[in-house]
Amino acid sequence: MVVSQFIPCPLEIRSSGIGLFENVDVILTDPANDIISRHYHPQIVNPEDIEKIEMPVVTCDWEATEEKYERMMAIFGDIIPVQKEGKRGTWFAPWDELVSWWGVEALMVDLTQRPEMVNAAISRLMDARLCELDQWETLNLLSTNANNTRIGSGGFG
Repeated sequence: MVVSQFIPCPLEIRSSGIGLFENVDVILTDPANDIISRHYHPQIVNPEDIEKIEMPVVTCDWEATEEKYERMMAIFGDIIPVQKEGKRGTWFAPWDELVSWWGVEALMVDLTQRPEMVNAAISRLMDARLCELDQWETLNLLSTNANNTRIGSGGFG
């Protein structure tokens, strides 16, 4: 593992989100184990529910970023450089998101019985995530991940 020559100061990036969040009951069967059981409460049941997936609006609070940067400089500046950084990567697993909004069994059934609805949902989700990515790019909020950034299932950029 390569150790960075600076302390990162993440930009204060905000997103309005895509309108849906996981609504789930969790059952912990073994407190010593990270594996939990989930029961998802469906939020996408009918084709019109796909419209619940919204196009996000991304902003950056430059003033809050600067305040955080100045605080970090006061703490670390004499020891190690501080560098502002934007998004270095993000995890995106569209099928997992759909499962959490649809329910596992219902989504599997709809995949066979209403494939056009599943296709419409995954298309809208992709549009929402690409909309967010386009805004990160337009607002110059992306940074390289060719460093110690954890990517994928655990490797470094």
